[in-house]
Amino acid sequence: MFDRRDDPEELLDSLKRFLGLWYGALPTWYGTSEDKLAAARLPNSLRRLYGFAGNWPGESWWGSAFANQDVLLPFEMLVMDDGKLLFAIENQGVWRCGTEPDGDDPPVWYRLDDGPWIRFCDSLAQFLVTLCLQETVFNSQHRGLMPQVTDYLRSRNCHVAPLWLDGPFVPSEGSEPRRCSFHLVDRQFLVYYDDWCGTNAVEPWKKLPELFKPEPKKCAPMPHDETIMDARWIPNVIKKSILLRWQREHNEQAEFHSRRAELFHRLALSLDGKLWSNDGNWNSET
Repeated sequence: MFDRRDDPEELLDSLKRFLGLWYGALPTWYGTSEDKLAAARLPNSLRRLYGFAGNWPGESWWGSAFANQDVLLPFEMLVMDDGKLLFAIENQGVWRCGTEPDGDDPPVWYRLDDGPWIRFCDSLAQFLVTLCLQETVFNSQHRGLMPQVTDYLRSRNCHVAPLWLDGPFVPSEGSEPRRCSFHLVDRQFLVYYDDWCGTNAVEPWKKLPELFKPEPKKCAPMPHDETIMDARWIPNVIKKSILLRWQREHNEQAEFHSRRAELFHRLALSLDGKLWSNDGNWNSET
């Protein structure tokens, strides 16, 4: 995965495959609907990402898996900003990222406050991979921080595999663009910048006690019922997206339980007039 870094389609395909391996099967409704995408002016790399991940749920107050450290803006909140399509922001608003609203895989610019747009990345797809992998680490159920963590993991006889190397990211003020690398460890630990490590493994501190502590991930409080309507700190467009996601989830659960209930009803009726014999055979009642 992520081997042909100059092929934007392959990069987005690799990202989709990796997220499927990391999280499990991807419901189709995790993506923005085709009719919305068809009606929007978007560069192809961003269109493809929103196509499979535009509604990906997470525990951040944005309700997104890609809004924990920095923020991939929800599809509905994209906006033109001084000639650029604004699609990502730093979590405290320090920087904003924009790109061209058209094209296959245009460059990426950033700006600080009301400063000029500064080009720092030649490939939107490469930046999106880096951003989404970063957010995947910070969306993990458990996170640990340790300098040169890959050396520690190797010392624990873990297999450390390079996943995405030297991915471009927004520069610190007045510096060159950052280059971020990610490693996958034993298929269940994702390392970022050789210090942060995220995992969804159960009780990872049993295997890596120096890295993980026995406590759940702390995140911003997220209402899970109608009280979300009173959460003034959540924009209405995000509230609507969250409510529609909950609707889909509950509909899926209702359909599943309805099918199971029908199955159990049929099985129960099939027992009428029968007894279970000691030898494991069905016998008719007499």
